[in-house]
Amino acid sequence: MSEKENTNINNTAYFEVDSRILLQLGEQLVSNKSIALAELVKNSYDADSTQTDIILKNIKNKTGGIITIKDNGLGISPERFVQTWMRIATIDSEKNPISKKYGRKRAGEKGIGRIACRKIAKELKLISISENEKKEKIKIVAHFNWDKFFSGSDLNQIPIVYSVEKIEPIESTGTELILINTTDKWTQANIKRLYIELLDLFTPKIFMDEVISENNNQVDPGFNYDINADEFDIFNDSVNEKFLKNSWAKITGDVDEYGNTVYKLRTINRLINHIDFTHEKEEKFKILKKAKLEIYLIKYSDTLFKNSPLKRNDAFEIGTSRGGVKIYADGFRIFGYSDSGNDWLNLTKDRSRSLVNFRDESSKLESEDKRPGLQLFDYRNMFGYVNYEKKFNSGLSISINRESIDNTPNFEELTQFVRLAINIATVIYSDERFKGERIAIEKKQAEEKRVLEKAIQAQKALEEEKAVAKLKEEKIKEKRKQLEIEAKNRKDELLKIQKERELAYLEKEKAEKKRKEVEKKARFKNSRELWIKVDQLRKRELEKEEAEKKARESENSLIVKNNIVKNQLESIISNQMEVSTSNFEKIKKHEENLIDSEKEKIKIKERKYNEEFSILRVLASTGTMIFIYTHEIQSLIGEMETMNSNFIEILNNRNNITSKDINFYQNTSNRFYDKIEVIKELGDFIGICGSNESRSKIMRWHICPIVDKVFLPFKLELDKRGIEFENAIPHIIRSPSMYRSELIAIMINLMSNAVKAVTNQKNRKIKVIGEEIENERISLKFLDTGKGLDKDKWDLVFEAFKTYNEPDLKYGAGTGLGLKIVKDIISGYDGDIRFIDPPAGWKTCIEIRLPMV
Repeated sequence: MSEKENTNINNTAYFEVDSRILLQLGEQLVSNKSIALAELVKNSYDADSTQTDIILKNIKNKTGGIITIKDNGLGISPERFVQTWMRIATIDSEKNPISKKYGRKRAGEKGIGRIACRKIAKELKLISISENEKKEKIKIVAHFNWDKFFSGSDLNQIPIVYSVEKIEPIESTGTELILINTTDKWTQANIKRLYIELLDLFTPKIFMDEVISENNNQVDPGFNYDINADEFDIFNDSVNEKFLKNSWAKITGDVDEYGNTVYKLRTINRLINHIDFTHEKEEKFKILKKAKLEIYLIKYSDTLFKNSPLKRNDAFEIGTSRGGVKIYADGFRIFGYSDSGNDWLNLTKDRSRSLVNFRDESSKLESEDKRPGLQLFDYRNMFGYVNYEKKFNSGLSISINRESIDNTPNFEELTQFVRLAINIATVIYSDERFKGERIAIEKKQAEEKRVLEKAIQAQKALEEEKAVAKLKEEKIKEKRKQLEIEAKNRKDELLKIQKERELAYLEKEKAEKKRKEVEKKARFKNSRELWIKVDQLRKRELEKEEAEKKARESENSLIVKNNIVKNQLESIISNQMEVSTSNFEKIKKHEENLIDSEKEKIKIKERKYNEEFSILRVLASTGTMIFIYTHEIQSLIGEMETMNSNFIEILNNRNNITSKDINFYQNTSNRFYDKIEVIKELGDFIGICGSNESRSKIMRWHICPIVDKVFLPFKLELDKRGIEFENAIPHIIRSPSMYRSELIAIMINLMSNAVKAVTNQKNRKIKVIGEEIENERISLKFLDTGKGLDKDKWDLVFEAFKTYNEPDLKYGAGTGLGLKIVKDIISGYDGDIRFIDPPAGWKTCIEIRLPMV
């Protein structure tokens, strides 16, 4: 056969699927085993289950365990098992986005639940009971051995044997997935990740008593699940309720059938006071009737989440993905209204405008904070619902796919109902927060006063102790002097007595000698006269002996007295030494207290210096803002003068107004309005920069919203210059503990530099990105498409008064202090700032690295 003939033959070929695709899809679609298991639980949610139990056994730090997911949903019918479960990449979720029984918006993604089974365990046993159209209960049992699906085998050639049987009608529907011989070790971190993933399944169970309509027994009663893993530390009660117990407060609202409305707010975790507040709306709703709302309000602080297994950042992620106020009609969900992209309550809009006060009756509530709008809750801080009864609100028309309500006056009143509740809660919260700050300031002032008083008392005590010590020492010295004189006198007296005693002794010896001589002669001569003389001499000898005895007694007595004086003198000397030592120690202690007090005074001065230095940095950085502000005011004055002249001309020629004139004046009015909005944004921003919180409160700040607030005053000018700006910092990224004013100063300087750099370029883009990096640090990168900066100047620009920017009519010439201020701030927090090689498509990249805490 010729080559030409070969080309005319039509052959056929078919795709074949290798079993390896299960592994590849599992690895690509499921990032880890916690998410894989969560996907299986989501399948239970999609099957209209109200209770799902997750049981994990023998999996801690070892393989070969068993995981069971058992629910009470609708089950899997034999037909659905074959057509959906056994078919990869089915479009069932796209064809049926709403669940059959409770009308839930399906949570499972891409049909990856069953593929995820292979990632978790080597075998899967599926047991499911469903009900057919005849109300018969059908049980299906299937077993999957994933080792049979090896690379090189054809997926469609490996059979799965399953059994089908009818069972007793009393059996409950539901599905049980038993994952046998787990392939990987599980840790506490994996269980925590599972916990976080499942928190994404918020449903109205917590609001069940409020949401369920009496006229419809098919209203979604909520989805509850329990994690049973004895090897790990987890909660066994309702995860949803546990999460919401970390809320600051709950607000409820009730509109009766006549339009009367009552709001009630009660704190769950107080800031300052326990609040139980009731507010009756001043005017009835004209259209809205029979509606209720319940909203939990959460502030993501470490204090509120101190008893939760979730860290504040984890909770914030949940708020970002699932927060908001859902809408229900007779208990059925109208989807879309709590999604982060649907700002149906204008919260994001008003927060971006830095709204100061509200224009409804919430502004009449008593509050110490005169700018409550700055604390406006957004969708991330709220978990709640609003439910209305359709028979009383026929004007609230719902689309067929239950994803929107027509924008009518009826919907406007529903929006007002919810928004007033949020505004009331915001005013109360801002008042509590303001009181907390005031109390903190008062405590700080009281502490400073205490320190000063302590210093004064320490100084006074020191002086008094010195005076007492001096008096004691003087008295002791006087006593010692007296005793020393007495001791000297006693010593002199003793010497005199000792001499008298010695003399008496000699006289006694002399008398005794004389007597003995005469007595000897008397014996020899036996003379009566001599014996008489002997007797006389004996008497004299006894007198001398007695005199000597008395002298010795006087001596001994004086020695005793002398010893007493000596002991007293030694005692007083010892006492003097003890008193001196004691006085020294007391004085030393008082001196140490005085030094400590002085150190505290220095700390207070240092803190005040830091606050003052912080605001000076801000003032230096807001110079650009003030320059813009002045420029806008001058521009606004010019616009006002022009408008005034134009409107005078209108008054003089009111009969000659044409449609062209009307358009001209409308455009002028629009420009005037734009200028006013810019002035408001700049005014609010400068207020934020100089606020007490910005310059006196040290804490970890979420960087993304601060970048947004810095961007707002630039927005109109950036739009005029055709500059694109993107804030790509994740919401969870936080600064180390620092003043907000310093963070604002960093952003202002880098933003204004980037704006000046890109203004004269064809491609005008600015982008800020952030990420957490190694060694518990964060990285912020500022990118722009400006003219760039030569590498030999990368270090020089951080020196004072070094600037290479071209003068800008609106942002000024620059002082060369901006980057120096930025570097000083960052260095003060053990951080670093530097120019690095920009990625493709960008000309300049400045990277900041800061510690996370």
